[in-house]
Amino acid sequence: MKRILIAGPQPDDAFGSVRAVSDAVLRFLPGVERLISLNPEELDSCDGMILPGGVPDVDPALYAEENQGSRGVNPALDQAQLRMLDRAVELAIPVLGICRGYQLMNVHFGGSLVQDGKTNGIHRGGARGEDLHGAYSLPGTWLERLYGPKTVVNTLHHQSIKRLAPEFALCQVWFDDAVSPERRRFLCAELSRGSEEDYTEECTVEGICHRSLPLIGVQWHPELLSPDGKGTAEPEKLFLYFAGLK
Repeated sequence: MKRILIAGPQPDDAFGSVRAVSDAVLRFLPGVERLISLNPEELDSCDGMILPGGVPDVDPALYAEENQGSRGVNPALDQAQLRMLDRAVELAIPVLGICRGYQLMNVHFGGSLVQDGKTNGIHRGGARGEDLHGAYSLPGTWLERLYGPKTVVNTLHHQSIKRLAPEFALCQVWFDDAVSPERRRFLCAELSRGSEEDYTEECTVEGICHRSLPLIGVQWHPELLSPDGKGTAEPEKLFLYFAGLK
């Protein structure tokens, strides 16, 4: 039986993020054993790890910035989850980062974050990620293979990836509808090279993957998506893909 560890705080955060991910694993990966822990030694008997979303924001000190809009930072939680990620990388087991978890994964490998996005009206969404928007998957990426070139995802965040860590490849992006095809190509090139520019008004990094390790991440919340939502990314596909990574 496969064993998946959810590296989240106990008690849960205000949004019930750990519980939502645990419920999603039960729903989409029947037969997989779930474990919630921040003990790196537990990973030795696990087949994968999920870094869940939720609050608080990642401490900007981790990417050498002063706090300019990050909320309720908890350095102790950051360090506990970073130790979990260190051990998962040592073991080369699959990791799925969701929202805050995916942001922390990017920071761990040398990336940075937009601390207070300029498109909060679009991306903050409802309290349970009920608001939706389109996302474009780059050709040949795992997200394009799962969902095609364009799909619909939910949204519940105010921070996002700014500088993409060099070990990661850009896989999925949200674009403002007014952005031209030429500008979209430029923005993808800029994001892929790890630009420090804040392009929040025009686009947001929605999906990434490590270039050599089985680490994947999304800005959106698959655990909150309905499997029968019209036009939305089917969450079961993502969890099954993660569970099948080597």
